[in-house]
Amino acid sequence: MFAVPGNHDHWDGIEGLTRAFERARVPLLRNEHRVVDTPGGRLAIVGYDDLWSASAPVDQCYEGLAPELPRITMAHNPESFFVEGERDLGLMVSGHTHGGQFIIPGLGPVHVPCNIPRRSGAGYTARGRNQLYVTRGIGTVIVPIRVFCRSEITLITLRPEAGG
Repeated sequence: MFAVPGNHDHWDGIEGLTRAFERARVPLLRNEHRVVDTPGGRLAIVGYDDLWSASAPVDQCYEGLAPELPRITMAHNPESFFVEGERDLGLMVSGHTHGGQFIIPGLGPVHVPCNIPRRSGAGYTARGRNQLYVTRGIGTVIVPIRVFCRSEITLITLRPEAGG
């Protein structure tokens, strides 16, 4: 289990959150990576600190990481997916958007709280070999309601490639 901080974590006090994750023995990845052994082989888990709140360069997340190693990149804000250019992100998993929270059927979210295409505010997006999944999550922001935007806890099952 790994975690990354989001904008509200910084705004509400990152120090307390950091201590809570240390007590729970859950690594809070802040512009760093860990390599884990899985039944399907080695996998890098890359964690970005919050795009809006942290000053550390994202480049340090990948220092020493073998380029051929499959990776999952965790970033609270999915905007990172669109600003990283040609970097090999593997599968990026994000939140932050609450799925738009207010959806107009047939048109999509009224507002997505970051600089990304509105259609990428929830669900799956691909660009080249990189993939992004943005969960709608279970929370809300500002107004504690959702309209045509169900809460979501996402389970992604990874399987090795056939013959890999």
